[in-house]
Amino acid sequence: MGNIVFTVKYKLKENTNEKFFKIAKELKAIVKAEGLLSYDIYKLKGKNEFCEIFIFEDNDAYENYDDSDEMLTLLLSKLSELIVDGSMEYSTYEKYIQE
Repeated sequence: MGNIVFTVKYKLKENTNEKFFKIAKELKAIVKAEGLLSYDIYKLKGKNEFCEIFIFEDNDAYENYDDSDEMLTLLLSKLSELIVDGSMEYSTYEKYIQE
C-alpha cells in the first residue's frame, strides 16, 4: 500500500495574511503524528489561496490521524475565522505508481 496525500485548499479573507502567517507557523510546529511523513502549507502563486498538504506513510496512518489535540483545535478555530466561506476544499490522493 502506498502513501496517502491529503490536501485542504482555501481562500483567505482580505487583509488577513499577517494573522494567517502567525497561525501557519504555529501549525507547522505542532502538526505531528505517527506515520505523517510531512506537512506543509503552500500559497498559490499570485493569489490569496493556500493549500495544506499532509503526506501519510499509508492508509492506516491517514485513517488513524487524530487532530483533536487542544492546541491544534484552537489554531484551526482561529484559522477558520480567516477563510472565505465556502472556499474550503478537501482531497485525498492515494499513491498510484509504486516504485
